[in-house]
Amino acid sequence: MGAQELPAPPPPPPSDTELTSEQKIYGLNALQVVGDWSVHDDGDGRLFYYDRRTHSSQWEVPEGLASLETEFMMRLMLQNAIARSGAWTAHDAGNGTLYYFNSKTRASVWERPSEWGEQEAAEAREREAAAELARREKEQQEQEAEKAAKKEKKEKKKRKKQKMQKEKEKSWAEAGQKREDQKAEEEQPPQEEVHEEPLTVEELKEEQERKEREQKRIEQFRAMLRDKNIMPFCKWSVALPQIAGDPRFMGVPTMDERRAIFEHFVEHRRDDLKAEKKSKLKQAKQLFSQLMRERFQLDSWDPKTTLSVFLSTLEDQLQPDRYKQIQDDALVLLTLSTQEKIYAKAVADYKSEALKRDGEQLRLTKFLEDKLLVASLGGAAMRWESDEVQKLVREFYVSAASDDEATALLSTQKQQQVFEELIARIARAREPTRDIAIATAGHDLAGAREIDAAGEAVTDAQFPRRDRDRAPETSDRLEDHRPDIIVVAPTHHRDPAREVVDGSSVSCNANNAKKLA
Repeated sequence: MGAQELPAPPPPPPSDTELTSEQKIYGLNALQVVGDWSVHDDGDGRLFYYDRRTHSSQWEVPEGLASLETEFMMRLMLQNAIARSGAWTAHDAGNGTLYYFNSKTRASVWERPSEWGEQEAAEAREREAAAELARREKEQQEQEAEKAAKKEKKEKKKRKKQKMQKEKEKSWAEAGQKREDQKAEEEQPPQEEVHEEPLTVEELKEEQERKEREQKRIEQFRAMLRDKNIMPFCKWSVALPQIAGDPRFMGVPTMDERRAIFEHFVEHRRDDLKAEKKSKLKQAKQLFSQLMRERFQLDSWDPKTTLSVFLSTLEDQLQPDRYKQIQDDALVLLTLSTQEKIYAKAVADYKSEALKRDGEQLRLTKFLEDKLLVASLGGAAMRWESDEVQKLVREFYVSAASDDEATALLSTQKQQQVFEELIARIARAREPTRDIAIATAGHDLAGAREIDAAGEAVTDAQFPRRDRDRAPETSDRLEDHRPDIIVVAPTHHRDPAREVVDGSSVSCNANNAKKLA
């Protein structure tokens, strides 16, 4: 044994530095690496083996890995599992059915195990418990922070109160000391008073001009702060770079004065903003109300129009500049509910004023009608500009003022329109009466002419013209027995009794003519 030569030991496996990048990736994708060999899956459920030393692959199990083939197959099966739950994995049997494999006991079953999903549920419960615990800890921290803030606030108030108390005590002490000093001064013998010389007129004027210049610089500085949009709680260090380059900043001579003005401005800025907002809202409401009053006075507006329709047609009815002013100064600042309230109030006021104007128009019409009919002034020559009409209008409004009634609701143009409509109505009322009188007179005259023609016909029938020409005496005799024909004079009003009498007279005269014949 000792004389025989031993075979050379196998060479050591190559180090990582001697492997190529492809070999490293190939090894990472292997099911398992044992020495120089790595086990791989071909994708169809079969294993092959790769030798990194010889850079070759084979299907047969190497001699040193034969005992590990079962473990390799187990790894392949677990790698291709459909689902996992703890130690159990689900696999496809190939015919659409599943079987379950336990990697610990290495048992396979067709039915799903009872403990399937318990581990995931337990993990979910653990996560929920951890989240709940974290939430409670966060709430507890917030509560502790809130308690600390309240405690700090109370301590701050307490310190502030103590400070105010000390200042008050100090002021009382100063006041007491001042009273003692005054008392001591009163006890001292009076000294000669030093009278200051009064300022001259020029000095007073210069002092007044100086104060005005100083106040003007302060106002310009405040205007600069408003233009730079300095808000409440803004710090001097933050605002200084924004305002230092403005010429109005240099108008105030010293930095202390500038900072004092700035601090006062910031302190009262919130109240100023509230006042500005309130003023703008008030102006917006007034502008919107004025717009509606202007539009309501037009005859084209209907009181039943809704706010949405009113606003949608507003752009077409206004000039561009006027519409832009309404948009920027009123509609943008007012909420929809505020616009609806103002619109509803304006409509109600318009209806109330319309009723009052209608009542005044009716009273004025009746007053003028009574006066014109009594005084017989309703002729066509009456004009609105005449002194008589103007006197009547003034008399109406004087009487209305004495009765505590609203006066002058109607404009001068509306008053003139009422008067002209009344004159036209009176003229139309008189035209039918005149037409009836003319028609009656014409009818009576035509009837008289017909009666005369009938009498002439009777006379010609009984006494031929040649006989009357040859016997004048006969004509004279006929004149004595000629039927009496009554001509009714035209009148403006028909008299039925007179018509009956005239008719009977005509009938009697006709009968007498027949008897003579």
